[in-house]
Amino acid sequence: MNLMGKDLAREELTHLFRRRVEAGKSYCAACLVKRLSQRFSGASAHAGVERAVADAFEHPGSLRVNPFGLCEACQQTARCIGNAAP
Repeated sequence: MNLMGKDLAREELTHLFRRRVEAGKSYCAACLVKRLSQRFSGASAHAGVERAVADAFEHPGSLRVNPFGLCEACQQTARCIGNAAP
């Protein structure tokens, strides 16, 4: 996955958190990579998704990073990212 693919993965991540059902939820990096990788195929796509998720944690924009959050998917306490509850 090239830079454009990384941008597509970031768009998919942003779209995920814009959904009403995701309001107030947060996810660890591993669960986000797993979830987003299902949308793209190939090993290079997985690497691009990993880079997009890592970038989101470093530059969250409107998302929030919680250093000790509870991941909605795996229920583990980890560094999580999500959006604020409405």
